[in-house]
Amino acid sequence: MKLLRVLISEPAPGGRSRVVVADEHVCVTSAEQHRLAVADVIIGLDLGAGTVRDLLDRHPGCLVAARPRPDGTCIVGTRDGQVSVFATRKPWVVAAAAHAWTVAGRRLAALSTATITAGGDHRRRDRSGGAGCPFVEVRRVR
Repeated sequence: MKLLRVLISEPAPGGRSRVVVADEHVCVTSAEQHRLAVADVIIGLDLGAGTVRDLLDRHPGCLVAARPRPDGTCIVGTRDGQVSVFATRKPWVVAAAAHAWTVAGRRLAALSTATITAGGDHRRRDRSGGAGCPFVEVRRVR
């Protein structure tokens, strides 16, 4: 289980960028049976996970489901029926971006026009003093 923070930014005057959406959500794999009920995003990694539509149908609290493919792509689906394929070896990154993108009211297909990067969020620390939650940034380009 991962608590993820996603920021969507877009170009601003002067060559800078500005954050237009901030999103935090819970991402789990389909193997984490005891955590599926609280997942906002589910990554279907096991053979019994089914399609993204199956995952979404079985877990009504989930907004985004993703299934990696052997060819290095990942199919991502949303609760409202949108489906897109992305080239990535890190399905959790694109699924996290898709969650924030969808919450912001944007069409999933348009996510392919953005740049997605992942890393650790060092601005927020957990109570034990360790590093913060994983961080994904989506930069919209015009």
